[in-house]
Amino acid sequence: MRSNSSWHHYRVYGISLRSQVPLHYPESDNPASYEAEIVSVPRSSFPEFLNGTSPETSKLFEHLPLEDGSTYLRWKGLSEFLVSPDGTRVTICPASRASQAAVHTYLLGQVLSFALLKKGIESLHATVVVVDGNAVGFLGDCGIGKSTLAASFLQLGHRMLTDDVLVVRQQGKTLLAFPGPARIKLFPGTAKSLLEHGVAGVPMNQRTSKLVIRLHKNQIEESPVPLRALYVLPTYTGAARGMSIRIRELSQSRACVELLKSTFNNSVLDPCRLQQQFEAAAAHAPLVAVKKMSYPRTLAHLPRVRSAILSDLARVLNGV
Repeated sequence: MRSNSSWHHYRVYGISLRSQVPLHYPESDNPASYEAEIVSVPRSSFPEFLNGTSPETSKLFEHLPLEDGSTYLRWKGLSEFLVSPDGTRVTICPASRASQAAVHTYLLGQVLSFALLKKGIESLHATVVVVDGNAVGFLGDCGIGKSTLAASFLQLGHRMLTDDVLVVRQQGKTLLAFPGPARIKLFPGTAKSLLEHGVAGVPMNQRTSKLVIRLHKNQIEESPVPLRALYVLPTYTGAARGMSIRIRELSQSRACVELLKSTFNNSVLDPCRLQQQFEAAAAHAPLVAVKKMSYPRTLAHLPRVRSAILSDLARVLNGV
């Protein structure tokens, strides 16, 4: 084990991390304490961790709950991870050909979501930007356009709070949204259209051309921000026909359903987790405006979509 002086310290999703390996993100200024740690081990150590459990090596993604309460995760050709029973330690073993940036993207996304759940922290599958000190989130499945829409806000000078994983905490009658890693994931053509330095990224994995793009300090928000609105993005089959853009507010019950559907981690389905997820959604739904959107799905219409969201947000903030 390394000495304390050689640990790297980070803060992400409102929790403090220390890591044996340097991550591709800014380090924290306050390394006095940590809530979880990341350690790296050689491949030979993982059979011992698995205690005879054999993963199915043909699968692209493997998720195995182990007898001691820990969780084994593997992305084929990328990395293997072990999350401790209490979520305080993540053990990592990257594949020899995997890029560090790609491994770190999964580590601080999918892998850390398992650690958060073990700590009782639910996360949403959302991308969030900051508009005049207010957090505005976009909900939807992978590939639905959350990051693309967020990039159009960056283009206008607004800041990114988090891309993909959203952790919120209740403070009185307000939900605080916490910053994620300083990056965004975009396809090269989209990045080139919307970001000044858009193509300076690394491939997310071998099966997609999507890039992981590190953002500059002036493009990110580093402090928790009040969450004012969440916009549920349409699927491609649910996109508006013609030029119309529609935004409608959901009732609290429908908002709760959308929050349940928008969990970032849908692999853990035991009764205790499902109860925790429902309680979080029920508590959060009354505290944030949840809207459903329909709009034309082309880059050319993004400025109009962005303007519609900004106008709607102004009404939310004014209590209209």
